[in-house]
Amino acid sequence: MSTSSLSRLLPDFYGGTEEFQAIFYAEEKALEDAADHLETVFDDTTVLQCCEEVLTRWEHALGLDSVGSLEQRHMVVNAKMRGQGPLSKEKILNIVSSFTGGEVTAYVSFSGSTILVQVLPPENGELFDFSEIRKALEGRIPAHLQLTVNRYYSTWEDIASAAQNWQGIGTDFSDWGKVKDYIER
Repeated sequence: MSTSSLSRLLPDFYGGTEEFQAIFYAEEKALEDAADHLETVFDDTTVLQCCEEVLTRWEHALGLDSVGSLEQRHMVVNAKMRGQGPLSKEKILNIVSSFTGGEVTAYVSFSGSTILVQVLPPENGELFDFSEIRKALEGRIPAHLQLTVNRYYSTWEDIASAAQNWQGIGTDFSDWGKVKDYIER
């Protein structure tokens, strides 16, 4: 906002005085500085975009170690925050999706004293560290339960045996995406 636009907001008899011109000049500089920093302030309010200093504060508040690249650290903090509240299948899938970029094909089973999480890697070929997923979930799993996290790929044999025969694939799966994302249960 320029000095002339600020002076237009006041009655005419204030606009011409030296004192108000000095105030307008100082305010104009402060407003320009604020505008320059506005994007940084907004980015620092979101966990996935904050600067390293703010991220370190989040890690400290959540009891996390500052280990890994900046991107990995962002994902770990995001997963920790997504995992608040009672543990459920949906909560586990939410935590996993924070590492896979939101798209997740995973199967979670609770069998006896074991929680099995099978994750199908994302289609875009983006790599993510499965040990980070495990680490994010370990802090949430009760001590009496075992956690298994693994990368999963279905083979043509898995798909064919699920459909009983090749003709059954057309019946059991609505499109090739469903075939690709099939995880044997």
